[in-house]
Amino acid sequence: MPDTLCEGYFSMFGIPLPRGTRTPPESFTPGAWRGAPKDRSPSVMRRGLAFTSVFLFLAGLELSTEGISLILARMRTGAGALVAGTQFHVSGARYIVGLLAVLVAVAVWGLLVWSASQIRRITTVGAICPQCGNRTRRVRRKGWQRLLSFLLGERITRRRCETCGWTGLSLKQ
Repeated sequence: MPDTLCEGYFSMFGIPLPRGTRTPPESFTPGAWRGAPKDRSPSVMRRGLAFTSVFLFLAGLELSTEGISLILARMRTGAGALVAGTQFHVSGARYIVGLLAVLVAVAVWGLLVWSASQIRRITTVGAICPQCGNRTRRVRRKGWQRLLSFLLGERITRRRCETCGWTGLSLKQ
């Protein structure tokens, strides 16, 4: 019986455990390990189902109440009234705050979708190179990598192997 989750995962597929590798954090997706079988992950399927459910919800709302058409028409006429300086259903300040809230919500949703798609870039755990098994050194992260680390809630580092030249992202243990 393998001692760790990491050993169990590698032995299940007959892949030798990289030299110096320790147990990854529980939040780490094993499919990101080098040598893992390339298959369609359940998270991709769930993301597709999430998009489909949101689309069906909005389509049902529109077909049953014409609510989305009404919302879009009011947003368009609200912008026109704001520019022209005329009266609208709500005050100008309330309209702007509501519009900003919608834009921030869309931006946050976009960041979450982006961060979920970028998790595949994390190729190893710790300071061991996934290609040659030697120790790596830490390299300064780029801005998008800092953002990814914040959004995923993981301690992600950027590492470089002096032996083989590999550069990539790693989960810090």
